Amino acid sequence: MKIYTSKRKEARQQQSMSRYIVLFLLVSAILLPGALMISSSIQASHQGSILSDIERSISEAKQDIRKLEAEIITESSLSDVAKIAEEEGFVTPDELVYIQKESGVAQLQ
Repeated sequence: MKIYTSKRKEARQQQSMSRYIVLFLLVSAILLPGALMISSSIQASHQGSILSDIERSISEAKQDIRKLEAEIITESSLSDVAKIAEEEGFVTPDELVYIQKESGVAQLQ
């Protein structure tokens, strides 16, 4: 009877161990995909924040470009050029002389 009891006890232990293994596999099968989904969503969120930073930088650069283009237009306007020329001692001519194509050089009148 002792042999039968020990075999029975051994069978229960193996059955209990099998249950733990099956339980472990089931829990792993449920938790592992969940953990992978959480990990991938965290990674996607991080990449989204990086993309947002890049888009913000692009927007700021475009705004700087617009400001610089406006500044170029303002600085190269003819009225500003005339003011600078006047400050440098240039004067508005009293008379304009046009050169004919055929003559090639200016002539006194």
